[in-house]
Amino acid sequence: TTAGVPSSAMPAGSVLQVVSVNKVDVFSTTTHGSWVNIVGMAASITPTSASSKILVMVQLSIGGGGNNYGRGYGVKRGATQLNLGTYGTGSLGSFGASTNFSGGDNGGIFTAPFTYLDSPSTTSSTTYQVELYADSRSVTTSYINRTYVGGDAGSYGSSTITLMEISA
Repeated sequence: TTAGVPSSAMPAGSVLQVVSVNKVDVFSTTTHGSWVNIVGMAASITPTSASSKILVMVQLSIGGGGNNYGRGYGVKRGATQLNLGTYGTGSLGSFGASTNFSGGDNGGIFTAPFTYLDSPSTTSSTTYQVELYADSRSVTTSYINRTYVGGDAGSYGSSTITLMEISA
C-alpha cells in the first residue's frame, strides 16, 4: 500500500529504524578509576515493539600516551551497563571494549569497536550512553577524538554511536 508495511508485519530480523550520533568535537577527563559519561556520545531510540532487539554499535577514537595504562569504555542503558567483561574490580576494571597503549604513543588515536544486541523489553524512549574508564594508575588526561599530544600539532578523529531496532 502507499502507507507502507507496518513494523508488526515485518519478518524477524528486519531493521525497523536506525538512530546515529556522530561526535567530532573533543572530550577530555582527568578522572581515573571510575566511569565517566562521554558528553555527546548518547543516542535515544523508541522501540516500536517490546519484543524488538536493539543493535548497539560504537566506534570510539581514544587518544593514547602519557603512560603505559589503558582506557576502556562501555555502554549503559539507563543505569544498566551492557556486555561488560568479567574481570571484576581492580585498577583496570571490566569493559565492553578496551585499548592499551604505551607512553610512546602520545601521537596516536586508537579505536575500539563495541557491538551488542540488547533486549530492552520496552516501547518507551531508551537512551544508550557511552562511558569511559581510565586505569586508576593513570596520571594523564584521557581524550576522545584527540591525540594525547593535542594542540595544533595533534591529529583528530571522530566517534559514532548507532542504534538499530531489529524485529523479533
